[in-house]
Amino acid sequence: MKRIVDPEVYYAVESRNYPEAPDTLIVTCRGGGLKIFNTSSPNELTTLSRWDSALAVEGQDRRGNTLIVAELGLGPSGPLPGSQGPKLHVFDVSPPLPQALDPVASVDLLGVIDAILHVKFVDAGSAAHPEVWAVCSGGFATTVEGAVVLVNITSLLHTPASWTPEEAASRVNVLSVPEVSV
Repeated sequence: MKRIVDPEVYYAVESRNYPEAPDTLIVTCRGGGLKIFNTSSPNELTTLSRWDSALAVEGQDRRGNTLIVAELGLGPSGPLPGSQGPKLHVFDVSPPLPQALDPVASVDLLGVIDAILHVKFVDAGSAAHPEVWAVCSGGFATTVEGAVVLVNITSLLHTPASWTPEEAASRVNVLSVPEVSV
């Protein structure tokens, strides 16, 4: 086993590779941004791309050439340094990857919830009207107890944009799952 140290990966919180690109590793960092590595030679990880950002991000999921990342918002002790509220950031990760990666779309969820942690893509709708939803866990949320946030991002995937809280509100459902004391 070889230890590899990369000072640009600060507080790595989720590291995943996906079937769409089995020789890559995507690492999201609560210390800011994300980094994509080539893992075809595990002893010699090389950087393919990086989103150089001060934003505290954690959860991630990939579908085809679309990557979605959750920006936290609040942490257990309040706002996280660099975080501008809970947001979803969408990236085009089609090869060849640019050295500097930037989101093609963002969804600001501050009007609905104050924190998210993880995110996953979910298919919904019918064969005639397919939909793609981003399902987020509430994480450290204080505004909605035990929340699960569902965001219909179907149109965002077809027409990338940055949605304000007002624009996101009509596409968001929040399921509150209160804690039960036993």
